[in-house]
Amino acid sequence: MGALRKRRDGRLAPTAGLAATAISITLLIIYTRRRPDGYVPMTTIRSTRFQTATCLILALSAGYFTLLFVIPQLLTTQPALRDTGAR
Repeated sequence: MGALRKRRDGRLAPTAGLAATAISITLLIIYTRRRPDGYVPMTTIRSTRFQTATCLILALSAGYFTLLFVIPQLLTTQPALRDTGAR
């Protein structure tokens, strides 16, 4: 836990994550100024196949991310969901 500092309220301050984000944004700005056409060619971005795949990945990722937070909360607040009956 060297990169994380504890706050007075007991939570951790993600200083390393904020620093990595700032560095990544800076490098991205430098890269896009050198290559204004971007990472992916415009013909690929405009294709229906690429847009469909992007929307599908976005929907699946958002659903999975939501489940990562919702399921543990449900298991802690509703004990009936946790009880499987197997002993």
